[in-house]
Amino acid sequence: MLWSYANPSRPDIIRGPERLRNFLGGTPETMAERYRLASPHLHVGLETPPTLIMHG
Repeated sequence: MLWSYANPSRPDIIRGPERLRNFLGGTPETMAERYRLASPHLHVGLETPPTLIMHG
């Protein structure tokens, strides 16, 4: 949080999209199946316990 405030010209220091491409081995267009399998909604069902995620 402090980094983006102190360095407004580089608010995306984490480089999320780039890290996601590196982690999954490519773009959504080139690695569609990996992106699909990484999507959280495919890992929940009626047997999955309720989970609360707070992010902020």
